[in-house]
Amino acid sequence: MSLIFSRQKNLSEKVEAIFFSAGVQAMILFRLSHFATRYKVLRGLRLPTILYRLNQWICCVDMDPGANIGRNLSMPHPAGVVIGRTSEIGNDVTLMQNVTLGSRRTGETGKRHPKVEDGVFIGPNAVILGRVSIGRNARIGAGSIVLRDVDEDEMIIGIHK
Repeated sequence: MSLIFSRQKNLSEKVEAIFFSAGVQAMILFRLSHFATRYKVLRGLRLPTILYRLNQWICCVDMDPGANIGRNLSMPHPAGVVIGRTSEIGNDVTLMQNVTLGSRRTGETGKRHPKVEDGVFIGPNAVILGRVSIGRNARIGAGSIVLRDVDEDEMIIGIHK
């Protein structure tokens, strides 16, 4: 998100990004809901859940407030993005539309979602399931299904099991 607010942008471009970029709006709502999970009073008021549901309704994005997301997550077309509770996303990651970072089975406990390291690009309709690690600067092609670890700088196209 700091790319949006860098010094090269003038005030009108920053305001335009906040009001008209669904990816920026989704990140703002996620950051607020994630922040609210830290405080018992805000959790008691159900604020994380309210902001989470608002994000689903306004931006069509399902980003659990428990996920850990680094800086500069880019979602040019965020509709349909799903990020599970124990997902970890590094810095400078790009997620295209309909990307799923999910678990493999319902009812699992503990760490059950992917870890995506810095600089990763994940193409449209990609599905990454389970406790897998996506290495730094990896590229996941459109429509790919990833069920095992991806090495640093590796490109995945199709089914990776």
